[in-house]
Amino acid sequence: MSSKTQVSLTLLLLTTALGYSVANQVRHFSTGPERAVMVELYTSEGCSSCPRAEAWLNRFKDDPRLWKRVFPMAFHVDYWDRLGWPDRFARKEWSARQRSYGRLWRARSIYTPGFAVNGQEWRGFFKGDKLPQQTPSKPGKLTLSTQNQNEWRIEFENDSPTRERVAHLALLGFGEATDVARGENRGRRLNHEFVVLSLQTGQLKSTDTILRLEAPRPKLKRYAVVAWISQPDLPVPLQVTGGWLGTP
Repeated sequence: MSSKTQVSLTLLLLTTALGYSVANQVRHFSTGPERAVMVELYTSEGCSSCPRAEAWLNRFKDDPRLWKRVFPMAFHVDYWDRLGWPDRFARKEWSARQRSYGRLWRARSIYTPGFAVNGQEWRGFFKGDKLPQQTPSKPGKLTLSTQNQNEWRIEFENDSPTRERVAHLALLGFGEATDVARGENRGRRLNHEFVVLSLQTGQLKSTDTILRLEAPRPKLKRYAVVAWISQPDLPVPLQVTGGWLGTP
């Protein structure tokens, strides 16, 4: 047996609810062994400082590094909802994920817009900085693939001894706009890309695991999937991959 550790996870994606079909189409996304960059934006439609951060994230749609070296995601949190405008993309689970980062960073509070770049707090956005240079590392090769409209497989290969890992698969939505009627962004139209619609996790073991992603609401113009690997009970990604689903 090779010294490499190879673990796999098969995930079931309910693509029939997405408004398009990927039946009989092979989808294959792969990253590694060098570590890619996962950019997480924590945002809310009720936060007046967030539209500028989302506009910055939205530009990655046309960045040649997208789905190759850079994997952006927008997590809409729910703790602004009580202040006059409920964000329809907000989930308490996304707020909980940001709080887990706050505990890891020993931060006094969480805030929006807030950025995590490969699991590290990044405030450079507020100063107009570019994404920080990542410390060179080779965590391993991560592959996400499917040959039909339902089953997805995640494979993680590295040279380390077998360790417990957790796999995550997020469904992202694109091309949506919201006309905000109340709250801090009253009267503004907010354009959304890279919106995290659902997220499922499962243990990476020697046997496959089936996960079901919930159908997205509302239906959007385009979708993508992003998969990453982490250690148990830690939000920090070890490696990430993903790409577009279907066509616009």
